[in-house]
Amino acid sequence: MRLQLGRQVDQLDGRDLQKRVTELTSENHRLATDARTAETENRHLKERVQALEEDLTAARTSLRRMIRDENRPLPPP
Repeated sequence: MRLQLGRQVDQLDGRDLQKRVTELTSENHRLATDARTAETENRHLKERVQALEEDLTAARTSLRRMIRDENRPLPPP
C-alpha cells in the first residue's frame, strides 16, 4: 500500500500537487465556515428551546392553578 502511494506521489508533478493543496485548503476553509455557521445556528436553537421550555412550564403552572381554582367548592350562599 505504501509503495503504491509512493509511486502515485512520484508520478505527480509539482503543479498537480500545488493545485491539490490549493483545492484541499479551499475545501478546509469552506468546511470550517460551515462548522462555525452550524455552531451559531445550534446555539440559537438551544436558546429558543430553553425559552420555549420556560414558556411551557409557565403555561402548565397557570393551567394547574386554574384547574385547582375551578375545583374548589363554592362557599354556601
